[in-house]
Amino acid sequence: MIERMSNALYGAFDFFLKDRRLFFTYITVGAIAALSEFALFNVFYGPMGMPLMIANLAAIGIVVVFGFLSHKRFSFRDRQAFHRQLPWYLFMFGVALALNNALIYLFVAVLGWWAPLSKLLQIGLCFLWNFTFS
Repeated sequence: MIERMSNALYGAFDFFLKDRRLFFTYITVGAIAALSEFALFNVFYGPMGMPLMIANLAAIGIVVVFGFLSHKRFSFRDRQAFHRQLPWYLFMFGVALALNNALIYLFVAVLGWWAPLSKLLQIGLCFLWNFTFS
């Protein structure tokens, strides 16, 4: 599994480094999405008082729509029909959502870690998962 991850990361870096515009826009959209997810989660969970899993689901749901549309429009400038991409994207979203929720539940509800720190760790781990396997 480590070898597969290493090969996937090498291939992804090689792909992005050949097109600096693509690399820059991909990283920019991803960073905005990650910061937005972190901020939304903390507002939903903190001041708004939403339950942990609802706050996480709401933050992820909003950011996933932003990320998909932004990457489609700016990063990849993809002209492929939306209806062809949607099933694969929804599948990947389902896997990522399960991983996101499992991690935040584990970190906060089971281990008792501070929610904002747990969210940062969850975002980082899910970034590695998505970058490696999608």
